[in-house]
Amino acid sequence: MANQNLERKQKFTQQVVVFVERFREVPAASWAITTGAITIFAALQAVAFPDLKGQAALLTLLGVVVLSVTAAGWYALRQPSQLQRILEARAHFNEGCIAFEDRRYEVSIQHLYQACVKDDNNYFYVSRYGRACLRLGRYEEAITVLTQAHDLSPTKEGKLAARRNRGVAAMVVNKWGLAHSDFTEYLETNKNSGVVYRMRALIYLATGDLLEAEGDALKAIKISPKLCATHATLSTVLAIAGDVVGARQELSHALTLNHEKAISLYALAQAHAALGEMDEAIRRLGSAVRADTRFSPRASLDPLFLILRRDDARFKRVTNTEGKMILGNIDEEES
Repeated sequence: MANQNLERKQKFTQQVVVFVERFREVPAASWAITTGAITIFAALQAVAFPDLKGQAALLTLLGVVVLSVTAAGWYALRQPSQLQRILEARAHFNEGCIAFEDRRYEVSIQHLYQACVKDDNNYFYVSRYGRACLRLGRYEEAITVLTQAHDLSPTKEGKLAARRNRGVAAMVVNKWGLAHSDFTEYLETNKNSGVVYRMRALIYLATGDLLEAEGDALKAIKISPKLCATHATLSTVLAIAGDVVGARQELSHALTLNHEKAISLYALAQAHAALGEMDEAIRRLGSAVRADTRFSPRASLDPLFLILRRDDARFKRVTNTEGKMILGNIDEEES
């Protein structure tokens, strides 16, 4: 009997502690509204019921106060505690990461979104959500989310990773200024990133800075000489600059390297398009999209494929991903 009483007391004490904890977390705005409502009622009572005075008026006002505080308490008890929200956010984040690694990005982004809703000040949650947006081709949203991740990061490394990933999204939607700024900031600290030099070369190419584009493409090759995409990008730059012989030589060398990855196939398609070899460009682009469906929206915005988009009916066919699963993984562009 004594044990039962003790258990009841402990349970009651625990409930009181939980109530007080949640009551303290009621937003200040709710208290302001409650106080305002009581004040307005008191004023209306004095005007509408001038004969209600003394103890009767006080009791009426106290009744309103009790009802208001009870309503606020009921609200508090219905809200999850801060600790509970943190635990729920962590659970969603873990599920999101598992789905992300399994390339189930639609599932991943739902969990990551919920993690951010419950704890939107966590850099890791917001950053991973931004990367999921990037993987799903939601580039504008990725830019917004990765900007938030950059602002939340407590470390320089985290800020740079957010800027690099944001630069990829900005490059795809032709926001050259933002992409250039992000990649340049990243390269000031990470001077041995051939991948980022290659991407910045494409930005210079799009803005007509051919000397800068060639310089970055050469830096990318010096850092990553065995990466097919770097040689293909230099071929593209040389072709646009009018050095057709040099472009063909560089493209031939690129084809001797491993070009099974989607990023390499896409870069080869760009080079063929720059050289006017549209049949090969279509073939490589189709292979890139089959390997990684996220290259379809890229191709639809890529200025290097403008002629193909405008004049070649095959372009729409090879980039059609309706009903297809997201297959690939553009890891080497992300950090």
